Amino acid sequence: STGYYEFCDLLPGDYTLTELSPDGYISTTPVSLNVNFDCSENLTNQNFTNQKLLCISGFKKDACTGEGIEGWLITINNSTYINSLRTGPDGYYRFCDLLPGDYTLAEETKDGYISTSSVSLNVTLGCSENLTNQNFTNQKLLCISGFKLHTFKKMGLADWTITLNNSSGTVATTQTDSEGRYEFCKLYPGTYTVCETLKEGWKPFGDVCRKLSLNCSDVSSINFSNMDHCCIGGKKIVPQGRSPEGFVIEIKDENGTMVASITTPEDGNWSICDLPEGSYTINELSREGWETDPRVYEIKIFDDCGRSDLNFYNKPPMNPLQFEQFCEAHKISGTGAIEIGISAIDKKIALDYSNIMAGKGDFELDQETAYSQVADKIKREIPSVNGSEEVALNLYQTNRMTYAGDIPLVGGKLIKSNEMYGGVGANIEERFAVNEIEQEQTAFFSSTTPYVPANNVSSEDLPRLLKNAGRDIEAVESLMTDKDGVYNPAHLVGLETKNVFKGTWGTDASWHKIFYKDIRASEMFSGQFEVDKLIKFHEHPVPVQDSSPCSGIDC
Repeated sequence: STGYYEFCDLLPGDYTLTELSPDGYISTTPVSLNVNFDCSENLTNQNFTNQKLLCISGFKKDACTGEGIEGWLITINNSTYINSLRTGPDGYYRFCDLLPGDYTLAEETKDGYISTSSVSLNVTLGCSENLTNQNFTNQKLLCISGFKLHTFKKMGLADWTITLNNSSGTVATTQTDSEGRYEFCKLYPGTYTVCETLKEGWKPFGDVCRKLSLNCSDVSSINFSNMDHCCIGGKKIVPQGRSPEGFVIEIKDENGTMVASITTPEDGNWSICDLPEGSYTINELSREGWETDPRVYEIKIFDDCGRSDLNFYNKPPMNPLQFEQFCEAHKISGTGAIEIGISAIDKKIALDYSNIMAGKGDFELDQETAYSQVADKIKREIPSVNGSEEVALNLYQTNRMTYAGDIPLVGGKLIKSNEMYGGVGANIEERFAVNEIEQEQTAFFSSTTPYVPANNVSSEDLPRLLKNAGRDIEAVESLMTDKDGVYNPAHLVGLETKNVFKGTWGTDASWHKIFYKDIRASEMFSGQFEVDKLIKFHEHPVPVQDSSPCSGIDC
């Protein structure tokens, strides 16, 4: 423990003494001694001297957070030695195997940082202990950024002046780029104020100066918003095929005084700009031949600047509902004489309908007959029409009937679309004379367009739009749908029937167009039969464009 060594029981003679230096030490005397050992006395003070190697260490720290900074280059040197290394993940560095003496420690400089302590340290390493906490401290320089935006278009505004101030005065001034962005960097933590310089003709939407604290990280989104013109507007919406041009929009101030009026242009889009700050009401003026939209918009300038949803909806006044309707529904059960007859002839919708029967026997009947000149009023589901979805009809007749008697039940039914009055020239006729019958039957007829079409299409414009649609089936189906989304299948004539009978039963069906169409189907059964039958005529609602007789003759 004192460093003493001794070799004994040696004969006189020449010897060599050698030391083995451990790690962390360096010899300051020769590591090998040649000695002569005579016969008279012991040989002493054959000493070896070594110097312990030492370390110098410290940290690279962020002045704001106190945390270590990784990857920073630290250099140590003196007149005989130089070495460099980078700080570890925690900012720590250490130089070892050093002799005592004077050294200089230096840190590198990096963009984005500034030293808050000396960048160079002169240190003395003694003989006994390591030198620690030789620290370097740097402050990360920070940034403040944001955008200059158009209040309503939400687009960046270029070439606007932004100024950065602190308690000492103006720190920097910059211009926004093509995207409206600005940035101030290489800033110390502290309190700053960012201001925009207003331009003539522009109004700020918010504060023109923003105060903020810059701590240990960058601050972004310090945005400024401005508007050059405060505009409001909307659209005049009218039924398809009608022009939205020529309607007057009126603007009044909070005292009820009219301050502006706008006449809607051809596309119906209207707007007004640069109203003074204040509260306003906006309404439309009445116009002959149109229903007036009653809504009144209340707006504030500048809170509502940029609104484009101030719309008004108009349509021509609807003609009064002048049409005829008829409905009969009955349930009958009994025995005795029977005589029933229903007929309807309506030239406006080209309908010719009759249903008659007479007999004597046991009789049950559940029947509904509904007729309307406006098909929108009768909405029913028929399995063979429009995929069983609800359709609009001018005539709907359904019955469930049973009869048994020694005297035959004699009768018939006729459904005709009269070509002379605008129909398609199709007719279906049922005739029977049966002693027994069970029947489920539906008759249906449609010949008119929707009275209130969908998509704001006016009934006055519908014929022209159908003509323009021609054979575009999707367009025609859209036009033939009413405001409730129910399809009108005009022109349609049909009969669905299921019969079990004993006697004579049959149908005649025909579709005749003079000079170019003649379709006929006739069936008659006498005996005992079961019949499930569907007859249906359907024609596209857009007529073939025939030239008018005597076209071009002026007389």
